[in-house]
Amino acid sequence: MDPQLPLRILEAVRLLHRLGYRGLRILPGLNASGIAWRIIIFNVTEWRTGDEFGAPYNAKESCRYTTADENVFNESIQFPADVSHIDVAEAIIGAMPSLKRSGFEETGNRAYVDWYSQLMSQVSKLTDLPIAYGDYGDFDEAWGWVWEQPGISQNHHSTYPNRSRHRNGQRAMSTTYSNYAMKC
Repeated sequence: MDPQLPLRILEAVRLLHRLGYRGLRILPGLNASGIAWRIIIFNVTEWRTGDEFGAPYNAKESCRYTTADENVFNESIQFPADVSHIDVAEAIIGAMPSLKRSGFEETGNRAYVDWYSQLMSQVSKLTDLPIAYGDYGDFDEAWGWVWEQPGISQNHHSTYPNRSRHRNGQRAMSTTYSNYAMKC
């Protein structure tokens, strides 16, 4: 059974947005080998616009996960294989005590939350995980999708706000990492 934790993490962020935690953002990517997907969840209020990537890696409070660690979330929480997105959401709130329910006026994050909701409408299985960067290759500052074929990791990129075709002809949400998702 494939671990479902990556999907539950993404669903938990969507749930927290709906519950009013509108300052949350994600930065998902691939490791150097392209085998492990990873993500950082951080509070946009810690965003430093002078840093190249806003420094989510240096945030005082954040949550991290990599598929290389299977069901271990934020380096210390061992989740069961059938973890719910509600359990993950509670873990995120527990790890980020300064994260509060807030209005869009306080976070300036309305466009991101709307975009994230659209992104999540297209993520339903592990092969749909979004990526914003990789420790290898050229991602042209574009968000994309990752899926695996036997022994090969592949990705697809597109540009916001246009819509493009996804790997099997289905419509895919187009997104741009630096120009939209991280700077809006």
